[in-house]
This record gives sequence, C-alpha cells and structure tokens, in this order.
Amino acid sequence: MVAKRPSRYLSVGGNMVVLYAKLKSASALACYWWGVSEASTRFRGKFMPSSALQEITEGRRLSYLREYFDGADTDAPRFTGSQFESFLAESQDPNQIAAADLLAVSMLSVNVPAAASLKICGSLQEKITVLLSCLPVELKFEELTDQEFEEYLGARSPAEKLWNLLRQKDGTPWGIGQTTASKILARKRPHLIPIYDSVIANITGMPNSLHQWTRWRAAFASNATGQSSMQEQLTELRAAAGLTQISLLRTLDVVLWMEGRDKVKRTAVR
Repeated sequence: MVAKRPSRYLSVGGNMVVLYAKLKSASALACYWWGVSEASTRFRGKFMPSSALQEITEGRRLSYLREYFDGADTDAPRFTGSQFESFLAESQDPNQIAAADLLAVSMLSVNVPAAASLKICGSLQEKITVLLSCLPVELKFEELTDQEFEEYLGARSPAEKLWNLLRQKDGTPWGIGQTTASKILARKRPHLIPIYDSVIANITGMPNSLHQWTRWRAAFASNATGQSSMQEQLTELRAAAGLTQISLLRTLDVVLWMEGRDKVKRTAVR
C-alpha cells in the first residue's frame, strides 16, 4: 500500500511525530523527507519493446535463454552476464550498493570508474541507502498499479532520484552513463528496473533512456489481438527454460539482447 502523503504545508520541525504518525512508517517518512512525488511524464508512442519481442519466434526465445545461461552455475559460464544477478547476492544488503554489486555490473561489460565507486561506497552511501529503502524489494515491474508506478518510478520518485544521483545530474560527471546506471539499479532491484544499453536501444528503437520506464510499462500493458500478454508470454518462457529465479524483466532483456547483439556496429559482449 502506498502511503498517502500529507500536505506540504505541514510544519516539520516540532511536528515530526505527527508527520511520522500520518505516514505510518519510517520508510514512508524517509521517502517524504527526500521529496518523492507521484508525478510522472506519460509516454504516448509505440509499444517498441513489445513489437521487438513479437518479431522473435518462441523457439528462438527459448534457445537464446538456454544458450545465455549455459554454465551459469560454474566459474566459466558461456556469458558472464548469466551471473549478474546471483554473484554474491545473498550476502549483500538490498539497500546498499557495495563493491560486490559494482563488480557484478562488470559482468555485463561495463565498468564503474574508480572515482565513482569510492563515492558510491563512501560519502554517498547513506543517501543511496535511504533512497533504496523507499523501493521495496518485493516490487515487480509487471505488477505495479498506476499509482505505484508513479510513486516508485515517476518523475520525482526514489528510483529517478537514484538514477540522477548515479549519473551526477546535479554535480560533476564521473563517467557513469545511462547504460551503467541502469545496470547498477537493475542489480539492486532486478524485478523493478529494466536494463538499458546500445543493443536494447537498437532492437527496440528507443532513441535514448529518456522515459524508458514508461515505454517498458506501455509494452507490458499492450496486448495485440489474438496474442497473450507480454507478461504471460515471458512467464511461460521463463518456466520452459527452467529459470524461475530470474525476473521477467531480465528474461525479456536477455532475449532481446541475444537477438540484437549482432546488429550493433561493435561486437556486443556480456
């Protein structure tokens, strides 16, 4: 349940207890304190990710997943990205970006600059933890209501604030671009944050990461005549591949990436 936010005119100082009571939890209080908003920009274009998936036959989809995750339980997998979600994941705090998370991101063929890593694991750690705590681990992108989407992934949501913090939108750029930022967030919230990179951009026709979460949402909401929903298709595909431990977002990501990796100018490896 999304906590209803009190009026902005409520004085905080001496009324912190009242504010806490109205918000019902410390986590909701933290979200309010960091200025989380329900507002979000609507995307009204084509359902590009959905269209890209429909171009891939069911047989190829299943083959891609089996190939990508071949050897995922060994130290010599066919694709290092097959261990992106699982690498040391059980020992990590879900509300903290640690060194193991940054190493896991390298398994998807990106590197976090040293200067950024030091800040993320150092002076920015508290701010990152507060924002991540506003994104419940159990949230699943495909199950979000309109209200929840606005609350958690909207224009002034905790996820958007984390995105801007990692990109240093309000500071000196430190080499974390849209691809790396999406992979760091996907590592911490694999069921909630989609991965964006040049291969995905190319195969889906997304010009950039702007409004990407709204585009993915539109894709999950689309349902072509005579076809099951994208959520149903991905759920069945994941089960057929025996990969119920991965998210539907990651299932979609791997299928699209495997289909599109040979279509980008440089060789795509992850």
